[in-house]
Amino acid sequence: MEVELLKLTGVLGDAEYTVLQYEFKDGLNKYLSGSNSKVRSLADVIKYNKDNEAEAMPYFKQEVLETGYAETLQQYIHKSTHIRYYKISVIKDFSTNLLLVKIKDQTEKVILKQKVEQKDALLEVGQLAASVAHEIRNPITTLKGFTQLLKVKANEETLKYLNVIEDEIQRMELILSEMLNLSKPTVA
Repeated sequence: MEVELLKLTGVLGDAEYTVLQYEFKDGLNKYLSGSNSKVRSLADVIKYNKDNEAEAMPYFKQEVLETGYAETLQQYIHKSTHIRYYKISVIKDFSTNLLLVKIKDQTEKVILKQKVEQKDALLEVGQLAASVAHEIRNPITTLKGFTQLLKVKANEETLKYLNVIEDEIQRMELILSEMLNLSKPTVA
């Protein structure tokens, strides 16, 4: 098992090894390679963390040292452009100076949250569109009424123009109806 190899080569200390063995009883490599990701081993995760340490973790480390606890959500982009999200929690035991690290895959939760946020934004846009459509419909109704009143006393030439105005009013009403239909929430 690669975790044991990492312990033997000194990459993992005894405490880290014990935590990993406890956390991943069925084998860390099996856990890591269970998805369609390019991460196939703990060594890949360690290498990624070391490569990105300067930009991703300085405040996290400071929080662990000061408070004894820190939590972060890290995005990991695989070579296949497949994105995974990992929640990393660290608890420091000040008496033994050991760190307990828990890494949990939060990809499904993050993606679901993003979808809910996108749906909420679309719902707000739909409500705004419905509000605008109703506000535009009110003056159109007034124009339609006055056009009909003018038709009663109009001569033949003016009647042609009023018919064009009525046609355009009908077209605007059709566009507004479509806008209202599109703004209605749909059942997914």
